[in-house]
Amino acid sequence: MIAQVNPCAFDGLSQSRTVGFKEDRLPDNFDIGRPGDGNLWMFTTLQSATYHKHRLDKARSGNYEAFFPAAESVLLCHDGTEIYYKRQGSYWVAIGQAIAPATRGESAILKYQGSLVSCFPDRRNQSIESSVQFAWIDERSQEESNIRETHKDIRDASGMLYLPDGVYEADRITRDIEYYSDVDLPKRFALSPRRQYIFVDQITEEILMIVDMDQANQVRRVFYRSDKEIISRTISSNKGQFSLYPTTSFGEIRLDFNGFESGDYHFEVYNIIGKKLWSTRYRIDGNMTIKEDLTFLSKGSYLYTVLDEEGNAVVTRRLAIINP
Repeated sequence: MIAQVNPCAFDGLSQSRTVGFKEDRLPDNFDIGRPGDGNLWMFTTLQSATYHKHRLDKARSGNYEAFFPAAESVLLCHDGTEIYYKRQGSYWVAIGQAIAPATRGESAILKYQGSLVSCFPDRRNQSIESSVQFAWIDERSQEESNIRETHKDIRDASGMLYLPDGVYEADRITRDIEYYSDVDLPKRFALSPRRQYIFVDQITEEILMIVDMDQANQVRRVFYRSDKEIISRTISSNKGQFSLYPTTSFGEIRLDFNGFESGDYHFEVYNIIGKKLWSTRYRIDGNMTIKEDLTFLSKGSYLYTVLDEEGNAVVTRRLAIINP
């Protein structure tokens, strides 16, 4: 897990700091730039219906401080995960974390054997390599697997970064992450080699944006800095949290499923007198964002509903289509 806060950006963590990020899980394939100066990164079209708050604070603010007595600070993530840090020389390093359970139950405690550097390379020392080993216990089989995670960070580009909520002078850090294990891990661990591009403010060193790449080197998702909370259109149900946006559109919409139980779900669109006009089925497991094109619908107001496998309505709301 990559924290969306840079501990090194805070001088001694004398004060707690809250930082907000939005997440676009289906971004377009943007130009992430080339090594060197003078890049122009245009990410103004990023979209999100979610707003995550992360707080960096003294270690005693965490719920699991007792497991990490050497920790000096903690990152309190929006999903309940807590990552603990201590200072090591001129760097802040991660020494472990408490991972929030996907369902009700106890958090998984990971105590790192070694430490993972959480600071970024500066311009005098343009690269940093670090690795950490930890034990992961499979909840189903109770088998323990030793996993080594390695990071190689290179500060290799600079330029102007345009985000939906601001413009920044930024540096780019290219991060390559690899995992090594003593056993073949199930696919659900998703610990395959991957690359991230981390954009940081040239002055404050705070993280502005993290771009996750997929195995085909295409943009998979983007976390981006935002100090503006949005009016949440998220609807809570016993299945999870759902949002559709924009609710007034030319027909291109996104559906966010957050924390949903695994299963088949139907998305159906009706006119205002209750006639079904269109439906589709999704296989949902956890967090997913899905794009749909409803431009075939005429201008007007519609109702949409999400149904679970038993045909129970998870949510029913209104949607408006306007002409382009």
